[in-house]
Amino acid sequence: MHGVTGQYFDRRGLDDCFPESHLDSFVYVQGHRYGFEIRDHHLETLIAGLGSRLRKLILLGSSRLTSSVITSCLQILPTLEYFAISIIAVHEWRSNFSLALPQTVSVLKIQITQDQYSVPPIADDLETGIMRRPPLPEAMYINICNPNKGRQGNYCY
Repeated sequence: MHGVTGQYFDRRGLDDCFPESHLDSFVYVQGHRYGFEIRDHHLETLIAGLGSRLRKLILLGSSRLTSSVITSCLQILPTLEYFAISIIAVHEWRSNFSLALPQTVSVLKIQITQDQYSVPPIADDLETGIMRRPPLPEAMYINICNPNKGRQGNYCY
């Protein structure tokens, strides 16, 4: 899903839109700032209904997903091999989702931009959680930015 505008998905669950589909991968990209933005209940219904066999999950550009829902969804994806997320954390974001990553994940891409009011900073906790997870992914990219820390703009870890 990329750049979807309108309110269709706000009124219906994603599992209702794709009945009896067995998804191998799901990609969401927030393409337009006024477009459809995936929320917790969308992701939960998608994973519970259609995506339990997902091997690839990509979530780019959302600010309405919470770390607790990401965690619960990752826990029921035993065959996930590729996980990428780029999120603006406007709510309190926790690094606990890294502990829920299945051992089958071989590619991990994380970009988190923390809102100026979101606390606590999660860079160290996230790195520790991933490094404790056996086996380590074959490819791993992590970028965490906090707009409050740098003197000239964003401070990225």
